[in-house]
Amino acid sequence: IDGHWYLFDPNYGSRLTGFQYVPGQNKTCYYNQDGQMQYGWQTINGQKYYLNPDTGAVTYGPANINNAWYLFDQKDGHMLTGLQTVNGETHYYNENGTDPNTDSYGQMATGPQVINGKHYRFDNQGNMIVGTYVNNGQLEDYGTDGVQVINQQITDNAGHQLTFDANGNLERPAYIGSDGQIEFNGQWYLMNKNNQIQTGWQTIDDKPGNQYYYDPVSGVMTKGQRQIDGHWYYFNKDTGAKVTNAFQRIVDQNKTCYYDNNGWMVYGQQKIAGQWYLFDQHDGAMLTGFQYIPDQNKTCYYDPATGQMQYGWHQISWHMYYFDPNSGAMSIGTHYIDGRWCNFCPNGAYYGFTERVLDWFYSRINHLTYSMYGSRNGADGTADCSGSMTQALRDAGACPYSYLYNTESLHGYLLENGYQLVNENDASHYVPQWGDVIIWGERGYSAGGAGHTLIISQSQQGSAPAQCVSTCYYTEGQEGTAVQVLPYWYYWHLDDDPYFYVYRLPDQLRA
Repeated sequence: IDGHWYLFDPNYGSRLTGFQYVPGQNKTCYYNQDGQMQYGWQTINGQKYYLNPDTGAVTYGPANINNAWYLFDQKDGHMLTGLQTVNGETHYYNENGTDPNTDSYGQMATGPQVINGKHYRFDNQGNMIVGTYVNNGQLEDYGTDGVQVINQQITDNAGHQLTFDANGNLERPAYIGSDGQIEFNGQWYLMNKNNQIQTGWQTIDDKPGNQYYYDPVSGVMTKGQRQIDGHWYYFNKDTGAKVTNAFQRIVDQNKTCYYDNNGWMVYGQQKIAGQWYLFDQHDGAMLTGFQYIPDQNKTCYYDPATGQMQYGWHQISWHMYYFDPNSGAMSIGTHYIDGRWCNFCPNGAYYGFTERVLDWFYSRINHLTYSMYGSRNGADGTADCSGSMTQALRDAGACPYSYLYNTESLHGYLLENGYQLVNENDASHYVPQWGDVIIWGERGYSAGGAGHTLIISQSQQGSAPAQCVSTCYYTEGQEGTAVQVLPYWYYWHLDDDPYFYVYRLPDQLRA
C-alpha cells in the first residue's frame, strides 16, 4: 500500500506490528508502529537487528554485510558482540561503537586485539589464535585460551623455562640446541643466530640431507602428512624429517603411499626399484589385488602384501590365473602358453581340469543334500563325498568310471587318471596345494561313514589358511547344505586327525 508492505490479522483483519512470522514465506519480519515492514539496520528495544533489504526477513547467525562479517542470535536475530563461538571457532565482534551504519560496531575483528586489558590475535578468517604464532620472525604464545603471554616466565610441560618479553616475544632460551632447535610443550621450533624463528623449508646443519618444514603461522615443525604448494609430503612422526624415495604406511587412513625423490606423493602407475606399482589417482593409496587400467585396457594383479604387479601363473582365492610376463595383463579367452593352448573364463580364471573339478562343487553349493543312500552323485539332489568326487572328476574329463566309487575304491580311479600319491599320513610334511585330492581313512577301514574325500580349493595365502571343498555331513544333513568350503586343517582336526592320502596331478595346469 503506497509502496509499503503491511501484515493483517487473518481472522480479524487488524493491522499487525512488531516482529511477525510470515508462514507462507517462512520468514520473520518487523513492522513499525504504523504497521510498515522495515529494512536494513534497525534498533529495536535497545538491540541491533539487520532486516534483509529486499525481503525484510530477520537475519540469523553469521552474515556478510557490505564486506564485513556480523553475528546474529539464532533465536531472535539480535546482533551479538564480544567473544563468540561459531562452528567450534572463537571470534571477536567489535563491542566499541554505536551504529553499524557509521562505525565498526559488531564487525568481526582480525589481527591483534586488546579485550578487557588482555591481548588476543585473530587470523584473516577471524579465528582466534591459540598456541604459538610467528610475528615478523618473533615467536608469540597465546596459550590454550587465546590470551597472549607478555612479560612472563613460564614452564612448559617438560619443565623448560621460557621467557616472553614486554612485547610478548620469546627470548632465546638457555636450553636451545646447538642447531637452533627449541622444544616447547612437545613441539619443535627453529631459531637462528639472530633469534629469528624460522619457518617454511629448512635444512638443519648437523643433519645433512634432511629437510624439515616449519609451519608459517605457528612455527611448529611439521610431522606426518602435509600439503605444500599443491603436493603432499610426509614427515617422519618422530624426527620431522621429510620422507623421500620410500613407502610410508599411514595408519589413520589405512593406506600405504610412496614419496619420490622430491618427497612428493605419487599417483597412478609407478616403476620403483624395477617393480610396477599402482597408486590411487586421488589419495595416492597403494592399490592391491585385481585392478583395471583403462588407458591400457588391461586388468593386472598387485600382490596384497607388497603391492607389486604379478606375472605368470598365480593361484588367487579359488582359481588359477595367468598374467602376461611382460605387461602383467590378465589373460582371458584362449592363449598359447608354455607349449599348450589354455582357456580362460571372462573373469580370467583358468578353465583347466582342476578348475572344472572345483567348479562341479562350487556350482552345487546350496543345491545338494547329504545322503549315502540316494543317487550319491547329485542326480536326485542328494550326494555323498565319494560319489560327488567320482562324478566331478568324470565331468571334468576323467575316463569313464565303472561305478560310483567309495573311499576304498577311489584310490584306483585317481591313479588311473594321472594322479600320484604324494603324501601318506605325514601331516608334519604336508603343505596343501590347490587341486590336491585327499582321502581320509586308512585303506581297508574307510568304507561307509569311516572315510571322506575332498579337494583343496585354495592353497595357504599369507595368513589365510588353506581351504577345501567337499560334499559332507558337516551340517548333519540339513537340506541344501551338503557342499561346504572349510579351512582344511580345521576340518581335519575336527574329524580327530584321520589317516589320510594326498593325490596330486604332476601337471597342476592340465588342460
